[in-house]
Amino acid sequence: MTAQASLRSAPLLLGPAAGGALAAAAAASANPLHVGALAAIALVAAFVVWPWAVLPVSIVLGAAGAAILGLSSVSAIVALHSGMLAAGMLGLAIGSLLGRAPVRRSTAADVPMAMLAALAALGYLYGMARGNGAHLATVAVYQVGVIPVYYWIATLTLGTQAARARAGALFVAGACALAAIGIATPGRHGGLLSALALLPLLAAAARQTRAVIRFALLACAALLCLDVALAAYRSVWLATAIALVVVALRGRRADRAVIAAVVALAVAVGLISFCVSSAIPSRLDVAKAQLGASSGYRLPEAAVGLESFASSPLVGRGLGESSPAIYLRDFRADDVGPVYHVFYVTVLANGGALLLVALVAALLPALRPVFTGRAGPSLPWSSLLIGFIAAAAFAGPTDGHWELGLLPALALMEHPPRRRARRRASSGAARGTRSRPQQQHATPASRRWWSPINRMTRSAPA
Repeated sequence: MTAQASLRSAPLLLGPAAGGALAAAAAASANPLHVGALAAIALVAAFVVWPWAVLPVSIVLGAAGAAILGLSSVSAIVALHSGMLAAGMLGLAIGSLLGRAPVRRSTAADVPMAMLAALAALGYLYGMARGNGAHLATVAVYQVGVIPVYYWIATLTLGTQAARARAGALFVAGACALAAIGIATPGRHGGLLSALALLPLLAAAARQTRAVIRFALLACAALLCLDVALAAYRSVWLATAIALVVVALRGRRADRAVIAAVVALAVAVGLISFCVSSAIPSRLDVAKAQLGASSGYRLPEAAVGLESFASSPLVGRGLGESSPAIYLRDFRADDVGPVYHVFYVTVLANGGALLLVALVAALLPALRPVFTGRAGPSLPWSSLLIGFIAAAAFAGPTDGHWELGLLPALALMEHPPRRRARRRASSGAARGTRSRPQQQHATPASRRWWSPINRMTRSAPA
């Protein structure tokens, strides 16, 4: 390696070196605040060097951190996820100042996502003007704003195929590690990250030609499939089932064969684990209980939200709207809103039909290739998006439906821009230009004297 190359690669060593030093300092410190601050600095340093790691690290560490810390309140979970995203954005900003700005990929959903973000900001101001609480308005704007935020971060940090491959490998590794730990842990947990990693892993196994690598991918997919089955979250079950059906219908024969193999392998792994582990029976009991559980107060709660929407159907009652001291049947008197278990009721009650139309417009470009039969490499992401759009009608997670921003970005970036390619090809054929591989065979000298003759020949009348 030359001295000039060493100087160019020197900034790449600053992030790992800083991360290792800060990790050692955090281990020697007994103050939780010091540990948190040093961990945040280490994350920012890592994101400066590896901007493609912003989303996989934030998602995996966010889920693991919430489980380790035992966070259950909406405010604490929102603060944790917002802090992870803020560390990622700070790392990207510092990287841009150092000349390491990633290449952003533009897609057909750029304008609709920008409109969704603008409407969320206007809805926040409208809610504050109506007298909605600042805390409730902040929670509501997070529920809506997290979708375009994840979309813009994905298109900014994962704009190249290499960046998406690295981020995907890191996310799948983290999801498999969490799934392996979760399967052996009793209780109701897991599922979401495993569902997001399962479909891309199936697509990779279907394309793989080497038997050893394909078997390794199938084994990891079976682990994720088992974690989804034991998650005991009906929304995750619904999203995964719909995604698998879409892939089976729109995919190739190899995709259907891989799905059947993974399901069979997951059943075999589950039976073996059932015999050797005591955690599997307890998780099965929780899953059975969820299958037979009623909807509880979700329907009365949704009815309250729809009444709020009916009072102001166009723009809603502003972000942060709530109905205090409402008695819910079979439950108790409680404050209802601004977040409802049905996500679309949350959108309608807070932002009205205008916000719902903006949300549909932002998600529609990523769904069009599936229905037109030209999904190609984007099929896993588009099928997951269809599944989670359906699941959002039954779930309103505390950390928001951030997957509705991530999945459209990945689907649109994987889908080839056919119109631009055809337009460029037709314009090149009309001008009579040579293709790039043919021009590379010509010598520089021949180009210098031959190019003016070509121009005169093309400009001369027939």
